[in-house]
Amino acid sequence: MAKHPDKITPPEILSPAGNYDALLGAIKGGTDAIYLGVGEFNARQGASNFTPEEMENAIDLAHLHGISVYLAFNVPVKETELQDAIDVIDRAYAAGIDAVIMRDLGFIELVKKNYPDLPIHGSTQLNTNNTETVKFLEKLGLSRIIVARELDTAELKHIIDSTDMDIEIFAHGALCYSYSGQCLFSSFAANRSANRGACAQPCRWKFDLFINGKNMNHHIGGVSPISCAELCTLPGLEELINTGIKSLKIEGRMKRAEYVTASSEIYKETAEITCQDEKPDSNWLQERENDLAKLFYRGFTRGFVLGDRNVTHPEYSSSYGAFLGKTRRVKRSKNAASIKVKLNQTLEVNDGISIHTKQRMLGSKVERLTVDGGDVEVAEKGSIPYIHISPKTVKSVKTGDDVYLNTDVSLLEEMGERDVKKVPVNFQIRANIGRQLEITASAGDIEVLHVSDYLIQEPKKAPTSVEQITDIIKRLGDTPYVADKIELKGEEDIFIPLGELTRTRRSVVEKLQQKQLERFHRHPKNPKLPAAKHKTGNKIPGKLLLSVEVADIEGAKAAADSGADVIYIPADLFDKVENNKELVLKVKRDNIEIVFTLPAIIHEKELEEWTNVLRKIKIKEYTVGCGEPGILSLAHQMEIKCVALKSFTIFNSPTTNVLQANGASRVILSPEITLEEMKNVVQASDNTIQFEAIAYGRQQLLVTEHDLLKPIVEKGFYGEDSNAFLQHKKKDRYPIKRWRNRTVIYDSHVINMLNNLDDMKNTGIDYLRLEFSHESNRKIASVVSDFRNILDGKSKKNITDSKVYSKGLYYSGI
Repeated sequence: MAKHPDKITPPEILSPAGNYDALLGAIKGGTDAIYLGVGEFNARQGASNFTPEEMENAIDLAHLHGISVYLAFNVPVKETELQDAIDVIDRAYAAGIDAVIMRDLGFIELVKKNYPDLPIHGSTQLNTNNTETVKFLEKLGLSRIIVARELDTAELKHIIDSTDMDIEIFAHGALCYSYSGQCLFSSFAANRSANRGACAQPCRWKFDLFINGKNMNHHIGGVSPISCAELCTLPGLEELINTGIKSLKIEGRMKRAEYVTASSEIYKETAEITCQDEKPDSNWLQERENDLAKLFYRGFTRGFVLGDRNVTHPEYSSSYGAFLGKTRRVKRSKNAASIKVKLNQTLEVNDGISIHTKQRMLGSKVERLTVDGGDVEVAEKGSIPYIHISPKTVKSVKTGDDVYLNTDVSLLEEMGERDVKKVPVNFQIRANIGRQLEITASAGDIEVLHVSDYLIQEPKKAPTSVEQITDIIKRLGDTPYVADKIELKGEEDIFIPLGELTRTRRSVVEKLQQKQLERFHRHPKNPKLPAAKHKTGNKIPGKLLLSVEVADIEGAKAAADSGADVIYIPADLFDKVENNKELVLKVKRDNIEIVFTLPAIIHEKELEEWTNVLRKIKIKEYTVGCGEPGILSLAHQMEIKCVALKSFTIFNSPTTNVLQANGASRVILSPEITLEEMKNVVQASDNTIQFEAIAYGRQQLLVTEHDLLKPIVEKGFYGEDSNAFLQHKKKDRYPIKRWRNRTVIYDSHVINMLNNLDDMKNTGIDYLRLEFSHESNRKIASVVSDFRNILDGKSKKNITDSKVYSKGLYYSGI
C-alpha cells in the first residue's frame, strides 16, 4: 500500500499542446509537463498535432525548459497499422519522450516488450474505476493511470492508497458525456470514431427528449440535454490534492494558446499555495475562475470527482464566456444600438460579448462604451455603461437577458505577450594575454567549457571593456537561456574582437544545449514486427454458431426455443435463471451455453457484489462475459471460463493475445472495424481463441454516470416500461434506458447482416452475435429463427431494405 508524506508536494500540472503555439503557451504558464499528439494516432485528430519532426523539436524545447513531455497515443490500433504505430513510438523514444499515454492493451504489451525502459501511462480511455483494474494494468507494466472522470474523491483516494503507481486525473476542461473509451455515438451517427480521435461531438447536438410520446425538454432545462459543462475543479483543489494525486491534467489540445497559458498558470499557482498550508482567498479564486471563463466557458461543473452529479449544461452547448450582467435597457435605431448593463466584470472597447436571448445566443463586438454620456475605453466592474453593439444583434435582445464576456482582449494580449520563461545560465570568461579565450557556461548541475582558437591580444588602441564583454554574453537571442551571473577572470587591459567573442559564446551555448539534451536522447531500436502468421487450417469455420444477447428471462427462453447456440444474459439475473427450471432444462438438453455478462463499468463499491456473482457462476460452471480488465482478471484467477466483451474495443491480434493470456477463450470484436479488418485480426491471432462479431442488433452508443432521466422519474413521468428516446432533427431516434441511475443510449438504427452472412463467414469468425436490447420476445424469436434457418441451409430468406436496418461500419469503416 502506498504511503503519502504528511507534507504534500504539489501535484504535477499537465498541460495540453495541440500545436507549437500552445506548447509555448504552456511554457509561459509555468507548466510541469505537456502532452501532445502525432498525426492520427491520438484521441484529438481535430487538433493541429505535430509531425514526427515537429515532435522531436517540441520534446527538445520542453526539456530545455525542464518540462516533461508525454506522447498521447491513446487510440486502438488496427492490425495493418501496427508497424507504422511502433515506428512513431520508436522516433519518440529516440527523441527522449518521457512517457506514452496509451489505451490499446495489445499495443501496450508490444511497446513494453520492445521498450522496457519507456514509461507508459494508462489513458482515461481505459476506463479505470476500481482497484482490480489498477492491479491488471500494473501487471501489464504501466507506471501511471489516468483514472475515469466519474470517480469521486473517496474512490480516488482508495485507489491511490492501494497502489504504488502514479494516479492522474482531469482537473479542468471539456468532459465527455460517456464513460471514456465506451462511446460509439460519433461512429454510428457521423461515421467518425471518438475512440480513434475523430469525434463529431454528437453530445453537443440539439435533441428533443420524448417519454411515451411527450416532449420533456422543459423538465431537463434545454435542448442540449447531454452536453456537458466545462470541468473546473479550482475551488476544490485542496480536496483533490489531499488524496495524494500525482498529476492534474488540463484538457484542451484544440483550444488556443492563451487558454493553455492561463489555465496552466492558475492551476499551478493555486496548487502551490494550497500545498504551503495556505488556503487561497475566495475572492482571489473567483477572479481566477472568471479569467478561465473568459477564455472558454459553457457553464462550469465541479465534476463527479467533487460530488457534482449533474454535469450537463443543457441550455447552451457552445462557449459563451463569463457572466457580465443583465440588460437593464435596450436602445436601437436604424444605424445604432446599445444595451445598458451593470457590469460584473471590467469591459473594454473591442471585447466580445454574448447575449442569451429567448431565441438563441447572440454575439457581438463592443464598438463603443458610454458612461454618464461620455465615451470611455474601459468600463470598470460595478459601473453601468451603455454598450454599443451591432444593430443586427440587438433586434432580438430584451430587458433582463443575460450578457456574457466571451472575449477579453486585454487578457488575451496579456497571455500572448508573456515571455517564455528562460533557463538562467552562469558564464565565466577567462581572458589572459597570450592565452586562448575560454568561456564556461553552467545551468543547474551541467557545466560546459569552450576554448577558442583565438589568443588574447594586448590592445593596440582601445581595450575591450568589461561592459562590451558582458553585453555580448547577454545576447542569447531566441535560445532558451538567459544570462544570470557573468564573471570575468583575467586581465582587464586586453583586446578581443567582438565577433570572436560572439562566436565563442554561441559555441559554448550550443555545447550546453547539446549536453542538456544528451540526458534525454536515446538510440532508436527500429523494431520490425513479424509478418502476421496466418492460420494454416480451418481459416473459415465449416459452420458458424449463433450467440444471442437478451435482457431478461423471457428473451432467453425465446432465444433458446429459436435455435441459439449461446445465450448472453445479464449476471444480475443469475438467481432468476437458476430458479427457472424450464429454462435450465432447455439449455442443458440442447447443449446451449449460458454466458452471464457483467457490466463494463464497475466501481469499487460495486466490486464485492459482482465478485459474489462470480462465485455463484463458478459453482455452476457457467461462462462469464467480462467487460473490463479488473473483472476479467478476477474471473481468470477463479478459473471461470471467460468471454471478453466488445467494450474492450478489439482492433488487433496483440489485444486478443493479451485477453487470451488473461483468461478469455473468446472475444467479441469491435463493431467499429470493417469485415476486412476483422479478417486481418482473426488471421493473425492464435488458433485457439474464438471470435464473435455482431450480425444483428441496436448498438449501445454510450453509458454515462449522469442520470438524465432523474428529474423525469421524480416527477412521475417515467417508469420501467416507459418508452424514452432522444430525437435529433425530427428523424433519428436514439432509445434511452435507465440502469442503476446510469443512462444508456442506443443507436437509432439496427445492424442487420442477414443478407451478408457469407461475407461475415469469410472473415474467419466463429460466432454470429445477435443483440436484443429493446425487442419483444416475438421479434427475438423471429430474428433468431431467420438466422438459424439460413445457417442450417433451410432458408434463403432475405430482408428487404429498411430505413431502420443498416450494415453498420462493416463496409464503410472509420
